[in-house]
Amino acid sequence: MKNDTFLLRYLLLPFKDAEFDVLLSVHFLFMYSDRLDYQFHIATVNELLRIMQKEIRLFPLVNLEGKRYEYSDK
Repeated sequence: MKNDTFLLRYLLLPFKDAEFDVLLSVHFLFMYSDRLDYQFHIATVNELLRIMQKEIRLFPLVNLEGKRYEYSDK
């Protein structure tokens, strides 16, 4: 299985739209920005937004070197 196929399947979370009031994602998205590209981050955030109703919290916004994610202001 190719990596992009795995990532696409991973992004399709098995939850209904707006199933959660609050969503917390820690130590994944931006920590590996050297391995996961901008499009992966956009697709992942969009999928997280799909399953939550009110609030989403993503942190940290830094990579493994402690540098701020370069597209965090986009």
